[in-house]
Amino acid sequence: MNKTSGRLKRLRLHMGLTQKELGDKLGVPWYLIKNIETEKTKLSIELAEGLYKNLGVNINWILSGEGERFLETNFHPLPEEEEKLELIPEVKKIVYDMKEVTNKIIDLNKKIMVQEDKGIYKVSSEGGNKRRYPLISASPFTENCRDEYIELPEEWNISADFVINTEGMTDREILPPVLCFIRKQKELTGNDMVALKIYENHLYQLILSKVEYVNGLMEFQDSRREKIENFEIIGIAIFWMSDYRINLK
Repeated sequence: MNKTSGRLKRLRLHMGLTQKELGDKLGVPWYLIKNIETEKTKLSIELAEGLYKNLGVNINWILSGEGERFLETNFHPLPEEEEKLELIPEVKKIVYDMKEVTNKIIDLNKKIMVQEDKGIYKVSSEGGNKRRYPLISASPFTENCRDEYIELPEEWNISADFVINTEGMTDREILPPVLCFIRKQKELTGNDMVALKIYENHLYQLILSKVEYVNGLMEFQDSRREKIENFEIIGIAIFWMSDYRINLK
């Protein structure tokens, strides 16, 4: 259970709660808890903050490697024990500290090629280093197609190559608007959420689709459950979070 999904499940079972009961305490549907525990959905920043505010769960424990001490067989994580750990700075402070965006219009196809070199780099900031991830538009039709960067604490250790904003995208697994972190790779290992480049209406677009297997063969479907014929695998989604920029407007 050395993952966020396993920690959430262990915490829920320790508290004697069903998925529905935990969801009610956090103000989210039960199936979201189920999806997080089964690694179909990533834990959002807002939900991590809700665990801290409503149940006293240490954010550092739920989001990072600080939970190693809770993995001992005879130790159970209690809120009063968790509070002895040093917290990551308040989530809202981290979120509101993210800034420095530009309005340069970019071309999706060129941007993806540019990211073949390592565009991720570290920036020093108050409270520790952060990693900066390039943000690209998922579609040429996106009105605000801007060249931006998303900054997250380095200790989160998210090994992504770029980020896409899913607002306006039609997808049955990830609800917009979220920031989806993509790691570029061609080989798939299972039921991954995959970023695909498709050619539609004479333009390239980036969509998200989950790997499915039909008669032992891998295939992708769009939101209409129609098979996608012509595509290029760009990478897999490894982490996503709510779009903090909405709160800054």
